[in-house]
Amino acid sequence: MTTAPKCTRVLWGNTTGWCASNIFAQRFDSTGALIGSEVMLNLVAPGPPFRGTPFAVLGDDLLALNVDRQLVRITPGGSVSQTPVGLYGHMASIGSQVLVAWNFFAQLQVALLTP
Repeated sequence: MTTAPKCTRVLWGNTTGWCASNIFAQRFDSTGALIGSEVMLNLVAPGPPFRGTPFAVLGDDLLALNVDRQLVRITPGGSVSQTPVGLYGHMASIGSQVLVAWNFFAQLQVALLTP
């Protein structure tokens, strides 16, 4: 990427990518050129076992789970919305939904969310 700040995650959407950390998110195109300005996130990084904020991409939107158990959605235009989901764990996008998995008393728990 051209002048990207430190990223903890690099994710690709339909037509653009995201460079993201707990503090900011920045879009980039297929050549690595930055698009628009940084979006400040100020997500609190949890301790182990997660070692960072879980991120996923849905279409060209960046999704993150924060420690307040909210799904944070950042659009390509830079708008940020938060929806309480009551979950925190690892994420993966599946079609138009998001799979969240977490450990609860040594048992794997999963939930399928529609943002």
